[in-house]
Amino acid sequence: MRQLFRYRFVVGAILALAVVPAFGQLSVDARGPVRERKWEVAGGQGGGTGRRLALAVAVRQLDGKRSTEARKPDVAFVLTNNGNEPITLPTSPHPGDFEPNDQNTGFEVETLALGIGLRADPRTAVISTILNGSSERSGSLATLAPGESMEVIVSAKLPTAPSAALSTSPFQASAILSHEVIQVKHGKRISNLEERGSAWSRPFALELPESSRPTP
Repeated sequence: MRQLFRYRFVVGAILALAVVPAFGQLSVDARGPVRERKWEVAGGQGGGTGRRLALAVAVRQLDGKRSTEARKPDVAFVLTNNGNEPITLPTSPHPGDFEPNDQNTGFEVETLALGIGLRADPRTAVISTILNGSSERSGSLATLAPGESMEVIVSAKLPTAPSAALSTSPFQASAILSHEVIQVKHGKRISNLEERGSAWSRPFALELPESSRPTP
């Protein structure tokens, strides 16, 4: 029987030993399959304020037995409100659920992009997912009071031939909260994405098993 790959995530001085979510903690399963949007977006623009979210971001590995594939171990983003005011976050991994039936109708949605990449090059994403939410769709938004947290379970999609950088470089997790407006102009759907704020984890180490490390 092929042994599942096991990973050890160390986020700063935080060690998350529990596998089962704490009692009362919101848990979002974003492992898929995902209901994607039906209508293509022709273009768009985006911008941000550089605002920091009052959100602590941590990552932990779940029990390997829950993973369905050797190269897709399940991990969880743990998002904790470390501010003094409530914060509202999207919770749905299904962008298609917020799309109107009429492709000529615009709409708005909150998005939360979660990712893990090399600290030196954030574009090198090992894990990424986007949650969606709207006040018009019940249950798609969650408000965390100060000190409350939620976890988002995702599957890592690891390359079949890891690079040396993937084996040795520090990693960092990110959470980017945005507001997206889809408009229809001249029959084309345009996306305008405005970043509301972002948060980053402390750098952490990702230990690959011997069998998947690149050969010197």
